[in-house]
Amino acid sequence: MGIDKDKSMSSAAVELRRQAEERLRVKSAALTPIRTNEESQILLHELEVNQIELEMQNEELRRVQEDLELSRNKYAELYDFAPVGYFTFDLHGVIREVNLTGAQLLGVERGLLTDEPFALFIDDVDGKNIFTQHLATVLHNQGIQRCEIRLTGQSGAVIHARLQSVAFAASESKDGYILSSIVDGTAAKQLETEIQDAREYAESIIETMRRPLVVLNAEFQVLSANPSFYFTFKVTPEETIGKNLQDLGNRQWDMPELRHLLEGILQDNSGFNSYEVEHDFPGIGRRIILLNARRILRKNISSHIILLAMEDITTRRQAEEALLKTGALQSAIFNSANFSSIATDARGVIQIFNVGAERMLGYSAAEVMNRITPADISDPQEVIARAEALSIELETPIKPGFEALVFKASRGIEDIYELTYIRKDGSRFPAVVSVTALRDEQNTIIGYLLIGTDNTARKQVEAEQRQLSQSLRDHQFYTRSLFESNIDAIMTTDPSGIITDVNKQMEVLTGCTRDELIGAPFKNYFTDPDRAVMSIRLALSEKKITNYELTARARDGKETVVSFNATTFYDRDRKLQGVFAAARDITERKSLDRVLQEKNVELEGARAVAEKTNLAKSDFLSNMSHELRTPLNSVIGFSEVLQDQLFGPINSKQQEYLQNILTSGKHLLSLINDILDLSKVESGKMELELIDFSLRESLDASLMMLREKALKNGIALKMELAPEVDVRIQADQRKLKQIMFNLLSNAVKFTPAGGTVDVEAVRDGGFIQITVADTGLGIKKEDIPKLFQTFTQLESVYTKEYEGTGLGLALTRRLVELHGGRIWVKSLFGMGSRFSFTIPLLQSASNEPPAIRSTAIHGKGSTVLLIEDEPLTLDALENALQCSGYRVLRADDGAKGFEMALHESPDLIILDLIMPGMNGFDIADQLFSANPDTAMRILVLTAMHLSAADRERLAGKVWRIAEKGSLSTHELINLVEDAVSLVHGS
Repeated sequence: MGIDKDKSMSSAAVELRRQAEERLRVKSAALTPIRTNEESQILLHELEVNQIELEMQNEELRRVQEDLELSRNKYAELYDFAPVGYFTFDLHGVIREVNLTGAQLLGVERGLLTDEPFALFIDDVDGKNIFTQHLATVLHNQGIQRCEIRLTGQSGAVIHARLQSVAFAASESKDGYILSSIVDGTAAKQLETEIQDAREYAESIIETMRRPLVVLNAEFQVLSANPSFYFTFKVTPEETIGKNLQDLGNRQWDMPELRHLLEGILQDNSGFNSYEVEHDFPGIGRRIILLNARRILRKNISSHIILLAMEDITTRRQAEEALLKTGALQSAIFNSANFSSIATDARGVIQIFNVGAERMLGYSAAEVMNRITPADISDPQEVIARAEALSIELETPIKPGFEALVFKASRGIEDIYELTYIRKDGSRFPAVVSVTALRDEQNTIIGYLLIGTDNTARKQVEAEQRQLSQSLRDHQFYTRSLFESNIDAIMTTDPSGIITDVNKQMEVLTGCTRDELIGAPFKNYFTDPDRAVMSIRLALSEKKITNYELTARARDGKETVVSFNATTFYDRDRKLQGVFAAARDITERKSLDRVLQEKNVELEGARAVAEKTNLAKSDFLSNMSHELRTPLNSVIGFSEVLQDQLFGPINSKQQEYLQNILTSGKHLLSLINDILDLSKVESGKMELELIDFSLRESLDASLMMLREKALKNGIALKMELAPEVDVRIQADQRKLKQIMFNLLSNAVKFTPAGGTVDVEAVRDGGFIQITVADTGLGIKKEDIPKLFQTFTQLESVYTKEYEGTGLGLALTRRLVELHGGRIWVKSLFGMGSRFSFTIPLLQSASNEPPAIRSTAIHGKGSTVLLIEDEPLTLDALENALQCSGYRVLRADDGAKGFEMALHESPDLIILDLIMPGMNGFDIADQLFSANPDTAMRILVLTAMHLSAADRERLAGKVWRIAEKGSLSTHELINLVEDAVSLVHGS
């Protein structure tokens, strides 16, 4: 029986049969062959081969089944534990099966999800509609479909889910179903938001970068530029956007090398740094510009752009070149006595300790190098605290000690911190320390550099700033207190006349509360609103108004006449803020003014009578002096004849009596001459006889008249003329000699034996200043104001023995003033005096004497405030001013004077500078701050020698500065009259 082999047997079957026959051959070789007929053997052979084939097929089937089971198990594990949530939905979106990840995604047990509608877990209605539409799309379209929805899990947290779904067709045994993978895209969504924020942030950075930046396309045309580019190169967007880089400006960027570098960026996706361009740019001159460029691929449009950043390093390069030329950069750092430079090795042991470190810390370099770390000279508690703070900040444990001082620097983080250094002597000081890691060429840290500065001064400044802040608050409280305590109704308005602040007196004046007044129109509280509005307009246009009368009307109808004063005020940038106004009740003063006007009429009549009487007196004295000199000259002449014994001898007693008659006659003649000259000056009848003469010769002649008397009394008489005054002048030579004689005779008279009298002359502009100085008795401070008064001789134990009429210095002053000069005195009692006067080099062509104001000038009721702590000076000034018709207010200390100046608004303030407590400088500063126009009303009268700094401080805050003792009473009154005239605009 034969078995035909299949001609179309597959190669796998052929191989299987070959293996079966090989097994049979091996098996038959081991057994004793049985002799059968040929057909039986063939049949038996075929049967055995088939059996072996079946056995091998069974083995392969078992193996495949095992692989299939293993694969099924692996698939189940992969499905269950996959990192992606897998859901099987029916056609209506009901969950049929879900893996573990999907159940965990929703936070629900796996078994509880089966047969639940998936829509229950969708967060919003829009999401449910999207899911329904997604299922429909999956069923009607082949392939994978995607959508995004928001899910709410069991915990309530919202999940941004991304679905990928595919549909499986129905079979005979099963309905169709949809398999979906769901990924939690919350982190990705957040990342997209962060990427968008980062994109916007990057764009903001580009816009706000201080360095110029341009964006170029692949053809090197400018797509955009930041504001810094326009500012730096003085160009506009119109001149830049869309233009080729090489065409900008004066083609400063048209450089082959730069174009080659930019083309290289586009080809190999690289960039370049620190390409240097030096050029004369339009509008900004020669600059050195450093260029950095990067290529950026824009995937959405498959094109490239180039970011080209620019940095102007002109100033830095100049500084670098200057440092390199000196060759002193490193030396300056490590030898600076103002900075401590401490370098350590990688373990923190000090290797370099510069001069500044030695000075600050008190150690020598030898005492610390290779011995200690910087932590050993730092406050240990601060080092521990820093380690704890850094551990929290950087989320890594940091040990106290040197590691805490350099940890940030070792990670490449800029680190500047404050800590307390401890000196060798144990004292401490605050320091600011900058730490830098030192690295070798392989970027390995080989040490650290700690540069420290003594922070004591800055700490002191901070303390002072805190103190200043407190002082400012105190000053604000003080200012508010002044504002509230003022006797006037005070308010501030904005430029449109709306009230912004008031004090208590304004509330009283209007009968309204502060809250009611603030924000209300200023004009509402006056009987004539238009006139009130005009006052604000005048204040704004003229910067100030004074004594502007208005009638205020209170809520209850009460009307009050007020004197309204206002000035504009500004902020520190000199921007107008509004108007500061004060209203004073002058109802009572108006009544007094009427009375005063009546009295002034009476006083004016009395003044006219007094002036006529004074002129009559001067005329009488002038006439009487002439009449008296004639008989007196006879008495003197006959006495001299008898004394010379021309008509026979006389005895000693007669000689003594004649000498007395002669001396008394000469003294009386001198008195009459002085009276005559003085009366001539006062009556205006004395005229100057001007001639051109040598000043030196005239002064020498004056000295000659008294040289003999000086030598007789043992007094040295000297003269010193500056070279510029050895000239000829135009003056009345006789009267100049009379001035010098009076001054020199007084100096010789009151200088004891062994003393000196010096005459000095210097040039002072168009004047000659002549000084007669002596080492005599001197004059008491309180007596100086009496010196130039007529018929006054100072009373003291030193002067009673000297005869005199008291007219000499009064006449001297009149003669000096007749020439257009002035005279003053400086003296220290017991040490001597210095009388100085000025006389012009040339007199006026008219030869008319300058007008001499009468000391009886009437102040017309103007008010002068005296701020002076010296009682005698106060009395003298008060008497002089009152005699001239002024109303005088007195303040014997600075604080009281400041208050009176604010409240009384005097026409003039005569201010001393040296006072206890609040001095004159402080008063001038505060009055100027309160009202800059106050400077026009302050006359400083001081004995203090003012430095340049003192005068600069007073500049612009006072009207004039005068020196005590340099002004006569007459000159002081003249100054007062000038100041008052300026204030009143006359």
